[in-house]
Amino acid sequence: MYKLMIVDDEEAIRNGIARGIPWNEWGFQVTAVLADGEEAIREIERDAPHVVLSDIRMPKKDGVELMQYLNQNYPEIKIVILSGYNDYEYLNMSIKNQVTEYLLKPTDVDEFEELFRKMKRRLDEEQERKEEYQALKKTQLESYFNKLLRGYGLTQEELEREFLLEDALEFYVVILKPDGKTGDRETAYRLGRELMAMGEEAFSADEMETRFFLSFEDYVVGIVRGKALKIPKEQLLHCVKKLGVETKEAFGWTVSAGISDSAGDFRMIPQCYEQAKCCISQKQFTDEEGCIIFYDELLEEEFPYETVFFDAERLLALLLKFQTEEIFGEIHGVVSKFRDRKLKEYGYVNRICQELLFRISRELLKYDLSLEELMREQGKRYTDLVDAASLEEKEAFLEEILEGVCKRLEGTLAENKKKNALAYTIRDLIDREYCLNIFSLEYAAGQVHKSAAYISRIFKNEFQCNFSDYVTRKRLEYSKSLLADPAKKVYEIAEEIGWADVSNYIKVFRRYYGTSPNEYRSSLGRKEPEA
Repeated sequence: MYKLMIVDDEEAIRNGIARGIPWNEWGFQVTAVLADGEEAIREIERDAPHVVLSDIRMPKKDGVELMQYLNQNYPEIKIVILSGYNDYEYLNMSIKNQVTEYLLKPTDVDEFEELFRKMKRRLDEEQERKEEYQALKKTQLESYFNKLLRGYGLTQEELEREFLLEDALEFYVVILKPDGKTGDRETAYRLGRELMAMGEEAFSADEMETRFFLSFEDYVVGIVRGKALKIPKEQLLHCVKKLGVETKEAFGWTVSAGISDSAGDFRMIPQCYEQAKCCISQKQFTDEEGCIIFYDELLEEEFPYETVFFDAERLLALLLKFQTEEIFGEIHGVVSKFRDRKLKEYGYVNRICQELLFRISRELLKYDLSLEELMREQGKRYTDLVDAASLEEKEAFLEEILEGVCKRLEGTLAENKKKNALAYTIRDLIDREYCLNIFSLEYAAGQVHKSAAYISRIFKNEFQCNFSDYVTRKRLEYSKSLLADPAKKVYEIAEEIGWADVSNYIKVFRRYYGTSPNEYRSSLGRKEPEA
């Protein structure tokens, strides 16, 4: 609803317009009904409307003075002049003061409806453009700050334009993160925006100057500085704790924070960002809510994490045996070693998890299985490991994927076993009946009650040889033994091995052995018998 102010010195007219017209149906709400321009100005300063509908001639400040005031101070407010005086002077004054519309009394409801429905469309379009502009401005501002995080050539002048560091005050980079699961990416984005707004408000209330934005890695990042040279750590600690209480009351989740060392040179912002990332990433190693970790307190433990990794060979062996409980135990044993640690090399856990999946992916290709396809079916991506907020989530991610691999392998290997048995049955059938003139792929398929395409595929997969090539080789090898008998004519041999066309038999024989049947017989010291 758009706010509408009605100004007319005649009480009956202003009340009649306010109450006798269905403003709500047209998208307007009457928020003020006033007698003159002076009252209107006071009300506008208190609660500015979107549209002012005003008479021209009124005591104290008249409509001309009101439109002049609005034109100078509130140019965005639309003005509709309603007057019974149709003269050039008032019309000219209206044009000069950018009056939106000019109506003559008496005006009926239809005229009001036509004008204000048009006004509503105009206000809607302006609001849409305004929202697009604000979204663009916000995007540009985030782009600006993300350049800052990457250390792209921003000048001191550019930084000063956005408040930063113009008087050498030290700053911190703060990363805020909701505790617990944030749902899908859309929900996480919405929570991030809410946390940005609440963060700005909380830090500002503590007399700190700040800019919060979403980083290129989807972190809620704040560049924070105080009024004094340096912000006391106790003040930052108090502010984040208070923010956690507020988010708990408003949304049911608390906030953890990673806070960099302080710095006074804007060229240190990328380094401070990495420090804050390192701090907030410690959250994955603990269940504690509301963690607030300062980089200068983050001392890496003497823990040889580089010696901790998954035994891929053992896990692959367990996968082939479908032993999910043992697999889960192996995963838990590795992941739990990182619990309650503080690691500056916080991405190590993600790397060993991804390396395990990459290794399994390569091995599964031997069984004509695609891990990536299986993950897509489960709605998972490799990057989900990085996005997982805790060790438990990473562990559950691996368990769900590997359990799916077990089930798929079990089914695939069982199917392969059936296919292998069928392939050997087909080969035995060929070995017994290949000399039949009717023997063919379709004949064999009918004997085992499968489709020709199916048995052709499984035969080739098992023996790395085409069905037809195997039959041809069997026939030709047998024909070589028959050629050793001088009493048999070549066409008789072709018929005996199931070859209806003797010329085709001779051509194929030459292609396989580089010689004709007669030449082969001669090499055995035999001659073709006379007909």
